[in-house]
Amino acid sequence: MKLVRAPRKLRMVVALVAIASALPLDLSGQSGALVFTNLTVIDGTGGAAQPTMTVVIRNDRIEAIGRTAEVAVPPGSHVVDGSGK
Repeated sequence: MKLVRAPRKLRMVVALVAIASALPLDLSGQSGALVFTNLTVIDGTGGAAQPTMTVVIRNDRIEAIGRTAEVAVPPGSHVVDGSGK
């Protein structure tokens, strides 16, 4: 039996959804995005961990991933700072 690996983006989405679902957030009625800043992103491919990253989630989809200094936080977003966590 051959083991098939899920695509990289799918693994990242699953990890982010798991993190987001564990947070005690009430985002009902909020029109902005959910933004995680200052995270270490591990893509699951065996590559090096990427520190100081920001992930923007809107409408249940990853809208942007990049270095925290390079990703703009959309107005009205709920921001979760992952520094030191």
